[in-house]
Amino acid sequence: MIIIVFLLMFLGLAGIVLPILPGPLLSWIGFFLYAWSHHFEKISVLTTLIFLGFVLLLGILDYILPIIGAKKYKTSRKGIFGAGLGLFLGVLFFGSLGIILGPFLGTLLGEVSDKKDVLGAIKSARSTIIGVLISAFAKVVLIFIMTGFVIVALIGEGV
Repeated sequence: MIIIVFLLMFLGLAGIVLPILPGPLLSWIGFFLYAWSHHFEKISVLTTLIFLGFVLLLGILDYILPIIGAKKYKTSRKGIFGAGLGLFLGVLFFGSLGIILGPFLGTLLGEVSDKKDVLGAIKSARSTIIGVLISAFAKVVLIFIMTGFVIVALIGEGV
């Protein structure tokens, strides 16, 4: 069972750069399997549910943070729409690279079409990348924390 748990957690990390994999959710499933297989004695139901909440929150923020980053730099509505559409299309057509390339190009094209100068459009587009990177960093931190809980629980077992 422990091999499956750590395999799922590793796949969760891979999911941060491989958009086909639901990263934090896979790691949480591994976390849950460990807790469940030990009858929630080593990791409580409450802790498991709290981590599920964080996973769901990050899933939502994954789509919102690039837009928040764009708004911070007073990106136009077309630029914000471009960021969201670019994220979706970027992942669809470019896979992992699309996570960064899509929102950047979407914002850039949206801003240029809104008659913003190219340098201003690049600045707005760069801000969407910051949102994407913050989201990725938050996922890595969450996955490492969940993995840490499992490792501490294993050490407690004397394995």
